[in-house]
Amino acid sequence: MTDSLHERLGALARGGRPTGNGGLGAGAPSMPGSTPSMGVAALSVGRRRRPPPDLADILPGEELRTDRGVCWRHERPLDHWPGVDESLAERLNSALVDPPPDDLARDAGWGAWRERGLDSALFLDLETTGLAAMPVFLCGLLSCHRGEMTFRLLLARDYSEEAALLSAVAEELSRRPVVVTFNGKSYDLPYLAERAGRLKAPPSRPVGHLDLLHVARRRWATRLPDCRLKTLEWHVLGRRRGGDIDGAEIPDTYHRFVRDRDPRPLVRVMAHNLHDLYTLAELTVRAARTSVPAPTLPPGSPDI
Repeated sequence: MTDSLHERLGALARGGRPTGNGGLGAGAPSMPGSTPSMGVAALSVGRRRRPPPDLADILPGEELRTDRGVCWRHERPLDHWPGVDESLAERLNSALVDPPPDDLARDAGWGAWRERGLDSALFLDLETTGLAAMPVFLCGLLSCHRGEMTFRLLLARDYSEEAALLSAVAEELSRRPVVVTFNGKSYDLPYLAERAGRLKAPPSRPVGHLDLLHVARRRWATRLPDCRLKTLEWHVLGRRRGGDIDGAEIPDTYHRFVRDRDPRPLVRVMAHNLHDLYTLAELTVRAARTSVPAPTLPPGSPDI
């Protein structure tokens, strides 16, 4: 991913109109360069606030019907974003085929993925309205089919559509039963299970789970200030993320969307989710090519 993708996502995050093909949508309308003067009649009537754009104008997609109702689904090939590495699927496949480092060879999630092939996995990232079992409103998915990487986003347009979103995620995992996450063993999958149980929605039960947080810690924890995804993105993959939304702002952004029905602020959340998934896929390739460093013995320690 080059700077062109960062500039594009930054423009989306600032509410601008993306250019070319492959943006999340039309974005906020551009402001005119000058404001025409208003006549007396216009002043007497006053300005009317323009209604917000439709969700489909910002996030093109379709209404997805499940056994628990409907939610919104957006889908597009990942390579529609300028600057995305089009060899990502090929590099992921090579990493699965080649002999892995010892720790991945022992990882049940990696083994399940390797056995079933590249197309069997989903990179998964949730956006929620908070901690402690608050609703899930968005699930981002990245998968491969016949060499093409596809970004898929499932959105609950209001709180009543959460059960449908959970049902849609469970259906996705029934077709691609291996999941790749970042801290998903402690957060994403338990969160999905709790919300599915609370709402009596179908549970998400992957047959294999590769959690890249633990893989990353074994490789880079002693060399970096922390192992957050953005830290790894900078120090391991060599790029910084621009125009990103702070995670603490995401719940309020969604609540405002439900209240005001204006989808434009959600663009920043969608861009954040896409960035996380793409980084997770790239980090998987890098981790598969990086062995766990040998422990460093303190000075004066006897050789083992």
